[in-house]
Amino acid sequence: MTTTETKPVDGVVRKMKEGYGFIAGYDGIDYFMHWTAMKKGQKEFRQLEIGDRVKFEALVVPEKGPRAVEVEVVG
Repeated sequence: MTTTETKPVDGVVRKMKEGYGFIAGYDGIDYFMHWTAMKKGQKEFRQLEIGDRVKFEALVVPEKGPRAVEVEVVG
């Protein structure tokens, strides 16, 4: 996967801190998430809690690793 390709992934919020956090994808990969990655109309990142179920688009940034974009709370 390159920086222009994404794939849908489900996961759970593993850590949130001051505008960023990590999502444990059900595909076994941890994804970095910045608050700007929240899908419009969703909870604000400040309201995300550890354990929240989410779906997102996985994006691989070669120099930075896997990132979650278009994050949406599902449960």
